[in-house]
Amino acid sequence: MFDWLLAYFTDDPRVAQAVVAGMFLALGWIVTGWQNRRAAQRLRDARMNDVQKAIFAEIAAYIEVLQRDNLERYSDQIVRKMRDTADSAHPFIPLIPTENNDSIFHALAEDISILPRVSIDPIVVYYSQLKAIEALIHDLRAPSFADLEPERRIKMYRDYIALKIEALDLGLNALDVIKTVSNDGPDQTTAYMSLARFENALSEKKDIADWLTEKRINNPGAGPSGQ
Repeated sequence: MFDWLLAYFTDDPRVAQAVVAGMFLALGWIVTGWQNRRAAQRLRDARMNDVQKAIFAEIAAYIEVLQRDNLERYSDQIVRKMRDTADSAHPFIPLIPTENNDSIFHALAEDISILPRVSIDPIVVYYSQLKAIEALIHDLRAPSFADLEPERRIKMYRDYIALKIEALDLGLNALDVIKTVSNDGPDQTTAYMSLARFENALSEKKDIADWLTEKRINNPGAGPSGQ
């Protein structure tokens, strides 16, 4: 196989043998490095899957609670009770339980960077929403909350419910992204999301175009500003 190389070093066959041995050694390094990188990537992928599964389970558990509670109907009942007793000697003050729905996320905080970027963004946004909910719960449980005007108390309570409803949407989005990454990979998920954003942009553009067309039909003499 290396006869041409041996022929080139005919003056000193030992040099040719050393060169061939060096080439085999270098090839061995390359193969070993490639195998090590593959093994490291397998370990990284396994760890990424473990982290995603754990976070998926934590988010899914809270989402199930939020869906079960039927937040809008429940909040309407609480607000009605707050209003009905607002002028009584003992107005109804809802007891807001503390929440702890991010234990796994904090335990795995150092490993979050191992996830693909397409997963990190929706996960971090979701858990940031939980922090906002926890902060508002702290205010709702403070003794000063009962001293506020009834409408102010109601507004804060509605804000609390609105944050939870938004957390439900953000959580469902995070679960959908994690599921898609697990099934199709991060690159394909990014492509799906880019396509979805493009379609949404086209839809919004069409809505605006339809609105402008309707405005011109109803106001034929209107200029571009609608004046």
